[in-house]
Amino acid sequence: DSIFRQAVPACILLREGCDGGGVQWAYISFDFTGPRRMEGAMDICLIIFMLLVMLLCTFDLSRTLDHTVLVPLMRIMGIVRDTTSNILTQVSRMIQLDTMEQEVADEDHELFEVSEIQLLEIVLDRLAKFTKLCMQENVIDDKEMEGLNLEGRGIILDMMQLGHDKKSTVSRVTWIEDGISSLEMAQLAGSRMQTGQDVIESWHLDVLSIEHGELDNIVLYVFFDSPIGQRVRYHNWIHACDVLHTVYRFLQLTPSHHWMDSVKEYALLISAISHDLGHFGRTNQFLVETRHELALRYNDKSPLENMHCASLFELCTQEETNVFSRLENDHYSQARKVCISTILHTDNAHHFEMVKDVSKIYEMANNTCDHQAQDRQGQLSQDYMEHVLLKNELTFLQLFLHLADVSNPLKPFGSCQAWAQRVMSEFFDQGDEEKGLGIPVGMLNDRAKVNFPSSQHGSPPPPSRVPHSKGWPTMEK
Repeated sequence: DSIFRQAVPACILLREGCDGGGVQWAYISFDFTGPRRMEGAMDICLIIFMLLVMLLCTFDLSRTLDHTVLVPLMRIMGIVRDTTSNILTQVSRMIQLDTMEQEVADEDHELFEVSEIQLLEIVLDRLAKFTKLCMQENVIDDKEMEGLNLEGRGIILDMMQLGHDKKSTVSRVTWIEDGISSLEMAQLAGSRMQTGQDVIESWHLDVLSIEHGELDNIVLYVFFDSPIGQRVRYHNWIHACDVLHTVYRFLQLTPSHHWMDSVKEYALLISAISHDLGHFGRTNQFLVETRHELALRYNDKSPLENMHCASLFELCTQEETNVFSRLENDHYSQARKVCISTILHTDNAHHFEMVKDVSKIYEMANNTCDHQAQDRQGQLSQDYMEHVLLKNELTFLQLFLHLADVSNPLKPFGSCQAWAQRVMSEFFDQGDEEKGLGIPVGMLNDRAKVNFPSSQHGSPPPPSRVPHSKGWPTMEK
């Protein structure tokens, strides 16, 4: 194949076959074996050269992409991971979860196992939740406020201590039973009396012929149930006992002996019985507007709650009324911290802040809370106690007392109705005084305008009724 033969048309030299009489004409042979081998070798070299050029271009392109795209992207993803970890840690410290680094580290380990796109989605979702919680000033936004009736807005404004809505007017007719219902009276000490109220409120009462037990009931009636004793209809001794019992039930349903020491339990119960000590039936906003001595003393910051705390520890300065006398110094300091913190947080101005704080706790440990919620028997897992309860112990103590203080809507209807009548009666008394002083009347304080049923279902839910309460399934009882 590499030899090419070219026949000659004529022969210069006479040879055999030149005359055409032979088999074939003479021809010249050209051997192209060497050139073709050279051509093949050159083709191979050209292919190798092109492959080398392609490899060099690919390497250069890869290196260019690494420096212009991949390396910056990897740096960004690393910054995202580090920033996410720092944000989780900072938010943990901000909401008193300063030792949750292990859980954050576990989450970071899980993040490294997913793709970059999935990682970015997870990070953005988590940051969006934290941003919403941190930037949200109030649990109820403007649209929800617009959807509330007048009494509901009045409750929210009163809890936020934003003053009175002077643009609003009330046109609905009220109905409320003046005085105490028979169902409520059954809960009072005076209901045990055998002596009629008409006899007590006349000169026909013969104390010489009455047994000592009945005399005790009459005295209790005079102090707590009579028109004189009930000048403060809601914030009184009966309310303190109700809150004490409610806190006791919370400690039972969330087996506190597993995650709370006895000193803090005792301090919380003392806080419950004394959280409204010295209350005279007026709100903080009223004290601020009237420039009351307490508002001036405590710079308008929870004047009533500060007074309750101070009154408690003033009583404890006397030996016969010192409920902390048997505590050692360290335990006393611990109990005092619990009392001050929990009583100050009974100010409704902290309600929405508390809802946000508990929401943050849930978002930081949602997997742990969801797992705990699956146990309907109330058995606390070690992980839940360490990463949720013990790291937020003071927050939960504040939550228990505040929830007990506003828990009337969660009670059986008869009790709820009786307490609602009491608190509205106290509001109306304040409204009467506001009218007498010529200052704006609170939206819930005008007995001639407020609609009693609407004023009740306008109340915001207690902080335990938000979705993250599923970490306490036993509380649903």
